[in-house]
Amino acid sequence: MPQYSVRTVVDASPAEVFRSLTDARRLRAWSGQAGRVPKRIGGTFSWFDGWATGRVLAYEEGKRLAMTWSVSTWSKETQASIVRIDLTGTTKRTTVRIRHTGLPNVKESASHKQGWEEFVFGPLRVHLAGRRV
Repeated sequence: MPQYSVRTVVDASPAEVFRSLTDARRLRAWSGQAGRVPKRIGGTFSWFDGWATGRVLAYEEGKRLAMTWSVSTWSKETQASIVRIDLTGTTKRTTVRIRHTGLPNVKESASHKQGWEEFVFGPLRVHLAGRRV
C-alpha cells in the first residue's frame, strides 16, 4: 500500500500546533471548516466539514496525534489509512513529521502529500503568523 513521510516546520510551539490541530474552535479558525478531535483513544474525529473522518489512535498533547483516516470521496469498500503526526520543537518553532500509511493507491498518496501542505500546514502557518502581529 502506498505511503509517505514528510517533515515541515511551523513557527509556533508544539503545544500551539497541537491545539490548532485538535481544538474545534482553532480548527475552524485556520481551515474555515468544522472539525473535532476527541481527547480519547477510540473517539471519532472529523476534519474539513466531515471530508476526513476516523478514529483517534494516539493523543499526546503537544507531542503526537494518530488516527485512522478515510475521506468522503473514497468508496465504502476502501480501507482506512493511518495518519501519524509527531511534533518536536521549542517555544517558537515546531518540526512536524507526518507519516501517512495504507493509502489506497499512488494517486491518493500523491494527492494527500500535496494536500497536507496546501490545505493544512500552509493555512495553519498563515493563521499562526497573523496571531503574532
